[in-house]
Amino acid sequence: QTYLHVTFDNGRQWNNLFASNGAPMVPGLVSFETTAPALVMSIDNSSGTVTLHDNHHSIVDVVAVVLGRFGNRIEEQTSFYCNLQPKSVGDVDLGASNGNPLPDRAVGDRFTIDLRVNTGSYYLGSFDIYVFF
Repeated sequence: QTYLHVTFDNGRQWNNLFASNGAPMVPGLVSFETTAPALVMSIDNSSGTVTLHDNHHSIVDVVAVVLGRFGNRIEEQTSFYCNLQPKSVGDVDLGASNGNPLPDRAVGDRFTIDLRVNTGSYYLGSFDIYVFF
């Protein structure tokens, strides 16, 4: 669910520009942009609904844009990481499931990385996973 509030020039405020079903209360008032590649996520330009399609190695931005009275752009953004659970049976996902999946480390640091495997309905026996950075 997308939540945006707005204050108009006359001081009137709307606390949510979207109905509970995601429909814009004022169609065409706000549009959305993203810095994410199309393969990673898509965004509905009128409702702001984000659909993740893949993991991404860095933070992405979603920008809400309103054109002001004189044609100037008024924008606000939020940033997040695209971390999905392993999709299909046999898929392996490395890194934190929330936030930065693989934060920067100093040379020589020892650290633990979360690893998730989608086994479907099968049991996971012995396995070898090699990770190269």
